[in-house]
Amino acid sequence: MSRPQLGEILAQADREGWAVPAVNVEGCELAHTVIEVAEGARSPLLLQVTPATFAALGWQWHLAHLLDLCRRARVPAYLHLDHATAEADVELALDLGADMVMFDGSMHPLEENIARTRAMAELAHRHRRLVEGEVGHVGRQGEPPAWSRLTSPDEARGFVRATGVDILAVAVGTRHGQSPGEGGVRLEALAPLRQAAGVPLVLHGASGVDAAVLRAATRQGIAKVNVGTAVRAAFLEGFSTEHPTIRERLKAAAGRVRPVVLERIEAMGAKDRAREGVPS
Repeated sequence: MSRPQLGEILAQADREGWAVPAVNVEGCELAHTVIEVAEGARSPLLLQVTPATFAALGWQWHLAHLLDLCRRARVPAYLHLDHATAEADVELALDLGADMVMFDGSMHPLEENIARTRAMAELAHRHRRLVEGEVGHVGRQGEPPAWSRLTSPDEARGFVRATGVDILAVAVGTRHGQSPGEGGVRLEALAPLRQAAGVPLVLHGASGVDAAVLRAATRQGIAKVNVGTAVRAAFLEGFSTEHPTIRERLKAAAGRVRPVVLERIEAMGAKDRAREGVPS
């Protein structure tokens, strides 16, 4: 059975009220573990990597390895470039075969964000790939609170129409870098945003969101949920000096990561959503 198109998976999630887990991975060991969890849960999956991680580990080698892992996975798995702020990084990821890219112009004035995101969307579509944009701004731990800007329905509508993005990251109260239990979502804002945007929505900073809130968000238009901080924290906690060898440390780290990833998959309603026999 061939692997479905990523756009089909996102449309299905949007239609049925669940979300595709998008997990940030900062190394092959972490990527292997996340895929194993998704296979066990029969969940579709996006492996996400930032430009900084690709630059540190080697764009061509690391991206090719992750693409191979995705193609061999027993569930629909795809590779996504997360939070690219430079056009050259988007172009490189597309040339090397990434399934989807995010151009993040949310720190720029709206007109500049629109113009630069539109150019990246046109480039991605020429490669027959999907593109994610962001309007409003999902803040980060350490940033001044004033930098965070909630997304309005009018902004969402205008941004999607002007840029042609396939999926839209919205700011609805979460922040990057939050620990479990620290995050909040303005659930009442999601349905109007989804209706105005006309495309599936993305929730960034989801590590800090409680499971019940996350599940409610997926029923209101969130079709992709980003998880990074909680997974990194679990990996680093397991990779401790209590274990004398690197092999044992990696095994311990994987053991800490698995329940975290599974809990997020279940919270966003993605468990048992994958078709069997996917590798193509």
